[in-house]
Amino acid sequence: MKMKKSTKVWLGIATIWPVVYIFVFIAAIVLFFALVASEGGSPGSDPGGPASMLLPFGFVGLMAVHMLTILDMLAMKVFYIVRVFKTEQLDQNMRIMWTLLLVFATIFAEPVFWYLYIWRDPPNTANTPSQLAGFGQRPAWGKQTTTREREAAYVPPREPPDWR
Repeated sequence: MKMKKSTKVWLGIATIWPVVYIFVFIAAIVLFFALVASEGGSPGSDPGGPASMLLPFGFVGLMAVHMLTILDMLAMKVFYIVRVFKTEQLDQNMRIMWTLLLVFATIFAEPVFWYLYIWRDPPNTANTPSQLAGFGQRPAWGKQTTTREREAAYVPPREPPDWR
């Protein structure tokens, strides 16, 4: 599927937002506690300072952004899992692997999937293999062989020597 560059950019922003939001959320919570501590936020203190006026609105705003981020994460998870099964570059094993990664390691897997299969243009499948070679294997850069040709070329190993 071909996407416009602007769509890819917006999708990338929506994909990376949860990672950025973790740091924004932590900074906001630390800031809220710092404001409360600077006001002398003990239970018997006199309310009415500037921080006490802004604190409820800031907290409500943070919770609104928090809920929108949760919805973004759910929408991105559904989008990417559907995208895994629509991507022609992936074989069945890679689809299973990406689905498991997107379910269990969403925050790490989504940006990688976005870069590999959405941001980059798909390679020319006539000259390159559709998958990366497994560890220790060489990709078939030349002619693509069929299963029957590979079975015909198979040579069984020799019998081990008898050391008795």
